[in-house]
Amino acid sequence: MITRIEAYRYRCFKTISARMLPFQVLVGPNGAGKTTLLDIPVLLGEMVASRSIEHAFQQQTGTHPRPRTDYARDLIFNQKGETFELAVEAEIPQQIVSSLVEKAVLGKQPRAAEQYRSKPERWPATVRYEIRFELFNEALQIGEENVVLLPKNDSKVPRGTGISVAEWAREHSSTAVPVIVVMERRRGGPVAFIPEMEKKSLPTFEFQPTEPAFANLFSDASMFGASLWLRDLLMNDACPYQPVLENLRRAQPPVRKPVLEKDASSLPWLIQNLKTSNPKAFERWIRMVQLAIPQIRDVETVVREDDKHGYLRVAYTNDRKVPASGLSDGTLSVLATTILPYLPVTPRLIMHEEPEHGIHPKGIEVILESLKAVKTGQVWISSHSPVVLAHCEPKELFCLSLDEEGAAIAIPGDQHPALQKWRSSLDLGTLFAAGVLG
Repeated sequence: MITRIEAYRYRCFKTISARMLPFQVLVGPNGAGKTTLLDIPVLLGEMVASRSIEHAFQQQTGTHPRPRTDYARDLIFNQKGETFELAVEAEIPQQIVSSLVEKAVLGKQPRAAEQYRSKPERWPATVRYEIRFELFNEALQIGEENVVLLPKNDSKVPRGTGISVAEWAREHSSTAVPVIVVMERRRGGPVAFIPEMEKKSLPTFEFQPTEPAFANLFSDASMFGASLWLRDLLMNDACPYQPVLENLRRAQPPVRKPVLEKDASSLPWLIQNLKTSNPKAFERWIRMVQLAIPQIRDVETVVREDDKHGYLRVAYTNDRKVPASGLSDGTLSVLATTILPYLPVTPRLIMHEEPEHGIHPKGIEVILESLKAVKTGQVWISSHSPVVLAHCEPKELFCLSLDEEGAAIAIPGDQHPALQKWRSSLDLGTLFAAGVLG
């Protein structure tokens, strides 16, 4: 899972280093950076997939019908300076960690190998991708780009300074912290690819200053297993989930294997697949839906005979059946959100902005519990709802606000000054409504 997002001089962020949890709720006023923060993994994934920073920032993409910006300078905080940096970190899956450990001890003397195996705090635990962008003649290009592996005990590695970890590792090569540089790109120079847990670099390569080197990482898991895993997560498994209700009201074309789409258009087929492949999970989902909308008795997918397109139909307790075209926005939103924890597979990262929109307050708690229950991936949401906040633990919150300079700052909920005094006698919703959280 992604464990950290960093941004320096990017849009509304002057400096942010956010430690991310499996379930995270971003709260704060409009313009405080909630959407910008949620977009960073998606942005990096689209940049790598398209092999172009120009495409990701200044052209229409799969998640942005309009370009993220028309002018490159607008990407820089307060339009001052010439550079900005982004970084993401992710926890390496245990299976890949094990293979890296075995690779590290290969060729070592038995005593040295056993010594390394006995110190898991020195094993690679986190993979980090960091990139610095710069303006040249008002055009955007890449100034620095690195991939590094970090150990579990990485407290000495700088955070929140804007200094790249790869640069820090070069200057502190004698440190006891085993930072492993896998990909290294400096301004105007060639790119070095160093197979994970090895010291010798492959032949260096030159790339256009607008082309991410990460996109060209060798697709060989024996050399770059952790790095490729992160790249795949960013490119294929970071899903900005925002159901488009008009699409849900229309019949959807058949699919061979239904997967969760970012606009929820595959919902009829996901429901049909759940009902046939796992009836017990389907029944549990219906019971969850009924907590939000008690009048619903069943949900089914109707397949048209002529073109095999499918649409939803809801059966109510009074035996009335209503097709998707006649359902309210709130009902469609409840169906599209509550099903997530019952799906056999979801994207590894789901971002959902204001999932409470259009839903009755009694159903918002059900929506929130459904999002918390997703076990096959991370879920990050933004919210303005006091009801959502009232049912969150402080540690699940990121409180965003603007300082005197207009820079967005993010404070973990369990470190927020106002929440230090929080007790059960005063719920988080009251604090938010009073303006304490932005």
